[in-house]
Amino acid sequence: MTTDKGRLKDMKLSRRKFLGSTAIGAAAVGGTVIAASALSPKFAAAAVGGGSAGGVSAANAGLGLANKSAPIALPASWAYSADVVVVGYGGAGAVSAITAYDAGANVLIIEKTPTLASLGVANTGTVCTEIQGGGGNTHISGGICFMPLDPVGGALWHNSMSYGATPMAVSEAWAEMGVQNRAWLDSMSIPYTYSTTTTEYGNIVPGASTGFASCTPTGGGAGFFYYLDQLVQKRKIPVLFNTRGQELIQDPNTGEVIGVQALQNQSEVVNIQANKAVILTTGGFEFDARMKLNYLKCSPYHLGGWQYNTGDGIKMALKAGAGLWHMNTTSGRYSPWTPNYNTAWAQHHANNAWIWVDRYGNRFANESGLPSHSTWQVAVDWNFTYGQYSRVPALLIFDSSSITQPVAGGEEPRLHLESARPEQTTTTTTSSTSTSSQLVYGTGINQLPVQLGGTGALASAGFTGSAVGTPWSNNNAAEIAAGWVIQGADLPTLSTNIANATIYGSNQGMAIPAGWNSVESMDNVTIPEAPGGGFGGTNCRNFSVANLTAAITQWNKDVAAGKGDTVFGRTAVTMAALSTPPYYAIALWPSGPNTNGGPIRDQYSRTCDPDYNPIPRLYSGGENGSVWGFLYMTGGNNGESISFGRIAGNNAANEAPYQWPTS
Repeated sequence: MTTDKGRLKDMKLSRRKFLGSTAIGAAAVGGTVIAASALSPKFAAAAVGGGSAGGVSAANAGLGLANKSAPIALPASWAYSADVVVVGYGGAGAVSAITAYDAGANVLIIEKTPTLASLGVANTGTVCTEIQGGGGNTHISGGICFMPLDPVGGALWHNSMSYGATPMAVSEAWAEMGVQNRAWLDSMSIPYTYSTTTTEYGNIVPGASTGFASCTPTGGGAGFFYYLDQLVQKRKIPVLFNTRGQELIQDPNTGEVIGVQALQNQSEVVNIQANKAVILTTGGFEFDARMKLNYLKCSPYHLGGWQYNTGDGIKMALKAGAGLWHMNTTSGRYSPWTPNYNTAWAQHHANNAWIWVDRYGNRFANESGLPSHSTWQVAVDWNFTYGQYSRVPALLIFDSSSITQPVAGGEEPRLHLESARPEQTTTTTTSSTSTSSQLVYGTGINQLPVQLGGTGALASAGFTGSAVGTPWSNNNAAEIAAGWVIQGADLPTLSTNIANATIYGSNQGMAIPAGWNSVESMDNVTIPEAPGGGFGGTNCRNFSVANLTAAITQWNKDVAAGKGDTVFGRTAVTMAALSTPPYYAIALWPSGPNTNGGPIRDQYSRTCDPDYNPIPRLYSGGENGSVWGFLYMTGGNNGESISFGRIAGNNAANEAPYQWPTS
């Protein structure tokens, strides 16, 4: 049996192995020379023996001739032309474009969302309003950029995190480039806070003892994208906003990707020529209900994040012959969700007097001991008796002590659904942001203008909290009346009210929230409930007062003993008595900021067919086929956007120009 230490020693990772034996140029980044992470496909084919994803042979590595739908006809003319066309303007798209430009390519970015100016968003001098537009999940993330400090140990750890779903060669590329991400940020003059860190999973994942770190750009995710947007503008890289990529244009004989067909201004079909390559950085499928239903492990699945992530790049790549990977994986956790809005919220607890229970009133996990970005794994528990997921929804149970904490600034006590998570806030909202009065709060989507679906849109529905941008009423009356917060004077009453409540699993048929792009992004899949209730659906008709009472009785007994949770191992310092009526419940759903699945990608960031043969002149980056294959680490997507954005940008820029047939 090979030990982890021996395996690390035997890997003998080197830049030469990752980059191949042929260098085609170098880029100086923060004092570190990165030898041609820009291998173009013709050189990569010769380097396959050095660790290609999936063991592609040199004979077919550059062909990419996969089974695919019939290609669209070659256009007679082009509306736009560039060496490298980047589809999607979030963090990965910006890094790819900057890198390709700095490698000498002429670059064009297309982005489906409108500019802020066209939406009437005034420039208020904040990082949220000074950008041109776009931003994706980078803009509304916490901004943390996770990275390894050791390329060998980091590669082993990353590969182990996927449980085999990500080839080692890709993990090596992730680690080799990741150790240089801090130098890249320095070279781009992006300010950040640096700290070493540990992983969320401890020793259950081999390689966890390897060093890791995080760089968080000033201003969080919004600040990170602001700096990237400034770099794009400085280079005068054009961005075609309101231009949605729809099809890849391929040479019908070789399969080479030579352009993009897009819908501009929601009305005009335009053909965009890519002389060297196309890079797909369109994000995931958080807001495509059909894709979530078919690919994720349970349903309903209510994600947060960028409402325009509807799987566009995945669909484009599939039509071009791409294979898929990691489609059942998200950066996920349990979150509250309300049907008048389409993005999920996140939990933040005022104290430790809370537990989770399933649809029948039973506790099922150490609520505070689960990794924050893979908690969704516990939701996948199917009940064959009732024909439903036992923990979708789960229920957050708490008492009045959670909503009667003093609130800074003189606000009355309330269940606080804050519109900013403290670590992501870039502008001051309210002094209560950093107090212990919050139970639930919105994700970084609060930083988006209302016109792009920011949380301020809920003000139109009557949720006018006194804090700036807070879409939650001051006394909880509106939320309780709507049934989103379920209340009971005692546990039997709460249980009865839970069993009788209508718990919406979708917002099908509801009005589109102000600022949302279209009904396309609404979560409009309703799981049917059998006549009479109790089977299927998303209601909790079989909720048991006996189960809930037993769970809370044992909980309070363990709290009093002061030695921790005897059932699931929650530590004593994370526990407080649930004993102050009235009692409350909120439905929790599998959630999180983003999906990770999409087209297969190799270590050169080339998009591949199901057999890991690269599709010529097609690259991808970011969450559109993320390299995170099973478990996910905080800040992993932002770090990956830098690493594989740089790889994709360099490789695309160093492609030889496409040669049109002479006859």
